[in-house]
Amino acid sequence: EKNVFQRAYQLKGRVIQTGLCGTACISEYDPHHGLIYKNGELSQFKNKEQCLEMLKNLLDNPEKLSNYSEKFSYITRKYCEDEKAFGDLYNYIKKIDISKLNQNFNILMRVPYWYMRICAKQILLRDLRLSKIFKSSLQFKEIFKVVKGANLVEKILIFMESILNFFWYSSLNTFKAKGVGKNRYTDEL
Repeated sequence: EKNVFQRAYQLKGRVIQTGLCGTACISEYDPHHGLIYKNGELSQFKNKEQCLEMLKNLLDNPEKLSNYSEKFSYITRKYCEDEKAFGDLYNYIKKIDISKLNQNFNILMRVPYWYMRICAKQILLRDLRLSKIFKSSLQFKEIFKVVKGANLVEKILIFMESILNFFWYSSLNTFKAKGVGKNRYTDEL
């Protein structure tokens, strides 16, 4: 068990968050800290006695604490600050011409026909039975919202399919035995 984590280099966010806040951090030794912090940039302890000694040393010497906090914070910001880590992304976003984006926005944000069909079918299949046919018919309001941006042909096709699905699945679900879980309807009629 001891050897399993010897070469696990996974940075945790707590140490980085502390540095980004501009405060000092003392952490338990972990080899992955060496990926960012070199000698003296992050104080690490191996047992509680070392931790207590390091804390007393820093708290008794405010100037040393201030210097350590500044150094630790500087290194953390240098390697982990979002503005630097995502600098290329920020620069790309700044270069986008919003007027061109607005012209193409309706084309980019159009919901595909196949997706609207799936949504309409799933809305109907929630709990559809003949005994609740009037209550279930109110689900067509939601289907109207789903197909709002579609063209006329797509709207007609989706509504015709939804009406067929409405009667087919309501009659099917009325006579099927209801089970539990994801596949709650059994294959028995």
